[in-house]
Amino acid sequence: MTTVRFDWTDSPIGALVLAVAILVSTPSLAADEGDADDRAGELSKPARRPQAGALRFGLDPLLIEAARLTNHPQASNTFALRTQWYLIGKTTPSIEWRTGLRLDGDAQQGGATDSESTKAQLGDTYLRWRGGDTRLTAGMQTVVWGRVDAVSLIDRVARVDLRRFALDELKDRRLPQPALRWEQEWGPYKSDLIWLAGFHEALMPADGSVWHPVNRGRAQVLGIDPMPNLAPFYAAAVIDQVNHQSGGGALRITHAGAPFDYGFTLGRVRQSLPHFQFDPVAGRIRSSHPTNRFASVDFEISGDAATWRGEVAYTRDVPMTSLAGQTLTAASLEAAAGVEFFPGGRDTRVNLQMLLRSVNVGQDTYELQRYASINGEVESSFDQGRWKASLRFAGGLNINDSYLSPRLTFVGWEPHELYIAVHRFSGEPRGFGGFMRNNNAVAIGVKTRF
Repeated sequence: MTTVRFDWTDSPIGALVLAVAILVSTPSLAADEGDADDRAGELSKPARRPQAGALRFGLDPLLIEAARLTNHPQASNTFALRTQWYLIGKTTPSIEWRTGLRLDGDAQQGGATDSESTKAQLGDTYLRWRGGDTRLTAGMQTVVWGRVDAVSLIDRVARVDLRRFALDELKDRRLPQPALRWEQEWGPYKSDLIWLAGFHEALMPADGSVWHPVNRGRAQVLGIDPMPNLAPFYAAAVIDQVNHQSGGGALRITHAGAPFDYGFTLGRVRQSLPHFQFDPVAGRIRSSHPTNRFASVDFEISGDAATWRGEVAYTRDVPMTSLAGQTLTAASLEAAAGVEFFPGGRDTRVNLQMLLRSVNVGQDTYELQRYASINGEVESSFDQGRWKASLRFAGGLNINDSYLSPRLTFVGWEPHELYIAVHRFSGEPRGFGGFMRNNNAVAIGVKTRF
């Protein structure tokens, strides 16, 4: 299946080689902080803003990656390109604007589901007014709330990018939504009110992609055991997308004060991740995005030896699937906790996190109703900071479910990064590691910004 061919080079491998050659010969440019506060929530540093009448233009980020799948029956190679061009301006001391354009390319080769596609879409594009302790923003915005990395329970207003599953960092797996946002500081407190004026569902990989959450060959949806009795249905079913209008809204209130920060969040928003409903009679799998109501509390404690973070969330209207194939609504209680510390100095960083989830639905379901997992990252630099070695990991505690990803990165040409990474998935079918068990890969890539 071919949608749109790459037109900037004859092959993705050629694009990768060309990019490396350009980066090697290009002087390093100062990193741009233009939209740090939009992508990283309250944990980010304040963005550097242009002076009135000034314009700033840049490219952030640029990712080019080629990967070799070591044991997948339907593909042997994948390629990815991610880039976003932006232009930031300031009309008056109080009014600024930003426009962005994302260009993305994906390819999959070496099997029966070969595909190449490109996609152009708006990046963060908005108009913003600042006055005193008030900030109002209207337009396409990426808002990543939360304290705990990777498994934040508060991160519910950004659009999720599922095209590479969870290979990228959290901020690189979030896309803008059309929204109106009012941020207000009240001394040590800050309120952040968001209304999602429209709704864009999670950006999905192409049907047949090795990263798609519906595996037709195994008759399985991510999070549910395989259904071999429905293999003919899965092989031929059409995947429909239910169209939704407004995405809802949420209010977040935070308090900053060393060494203890805390926050409260209330919301009624559509979940970005899809819920799949089966209709064997019509031969369709329907992808919908139900509205969830949730309340959460969170905290962060900074000490001399470690930083502790935690979140607890209660959610209503969680979609589940009964053994008869009907969609049920349930309530869930989740808790996430993490600790970050630097053993032996600042050259090594350890980030550990745990997630506990319990769903109250009242009957048996295809999905897990109890889940406990641990995840994190260990990262260390050497050779005077020119190299970084890291290990990302995740694993289930009540089921066999694991992901390991060692990575070696050269950062001596800052802000350019060259890396080689390994991705290894394993576990039982209902876990994400078991579902992706054929996607073990070795990847090389370039990541930078201008």
